[in-house]
Amino acid sequence: LNGTYALMPPTFTVEADGTWSGLLCSGLDETGRPVESLPTVFESTERAKRADAGEEKGGEEAEGPEGAGDVVASFFGKHFLMDVPTDRESLEADETKRWFVKDSTRNYGTGIMVAKSVEEARSSLKVGDKYVIQLAVEPQLLDGEGYKFACRVYLVAYSPPNSLSIEFYTYPEGWITRAQTPWAPGSLEWQFNVSRDRHSRLTEWDLYDEMYPKFGAQIARVLQRVQKKLVVKMERPSFELFGVDFIIDTERHPWLAEINRSPRQLEEDKPMLHALLDLVMREQETP
Repeated sequence: LNGTYALMPPTFTVEADGTWSGLLCSGLDETGRPVESLPTVFESTERAKRADAGEEKGGEEAEGPEGAGDVVASFFGKHFLMDVPTDRESLEADETKRWFVKDSTRNYGTGIMVAKSVEEARSSLKVGDKYVIQLAVEPQLLDGEGYKFACRVYLVAYSPPNSLSIEFYTYPEGWITRAQTPWAPGSLEWQFNVSRDRHSRLTEWDLYDEMYPKFGAQIARVLQRVQKKLVVKMERPSFELFGVDFIIDTERHPWLAEINRSPRQLEEDKPMLHALLDLVMREQETP
């Protein structure tokens, strides 16, 4: 997602040997210059489908075709993280920004700490583990009770039988997750900053009608960037469920925090799982 604009906050990745990546998702173009013009993004549709193409390769994996799916070009207004420099040197020297340090081997909101600078984040890492270092979205929109929160959207990628196409669907009944303690300005404590626990259905949120199309638009931008890397197996249908997490700033712009494979499912997710099986087993009745 490098070179994208207003999609994901500036991010670093750190390998197990301690090697840091370049600054990712910083709003820089391929030449390293700040992106100045408004980008084309895509409004959500129920399905963004890549056209079938290519010849079947017996027993082998075949890459899907290039080209966008069923999407409509549109524009967002200009959005940015306030007072964020666009170059790595300035970001590393800035001690006024907060950074999330995520251990990529752990999940469900564990293995996350908050640092007040890149240098502090660097000093907290252990060689042998992999990390994601991500700038906090600030100022972040709080809920009506003063908590930080995140929005979980479910995305399904489905490849029908005997096809090289991939169909993408989002499920409208996502979740609002929120921190355990109301926000205290300047806090670095986990319970103030990490929105892990489910609080309410996404459809119960008073901003749902405004924000859900924006979530779909951001997801479509991600799919546009990664579609060439997706691999389809012709010999059988397949699907994958993803959890997509967004943080909202005070201008009501959604920032992609992360995308998780095989997101945690609970009893209350049974209707979604039935809907998923109905989608991928169209000629059979889901028990």
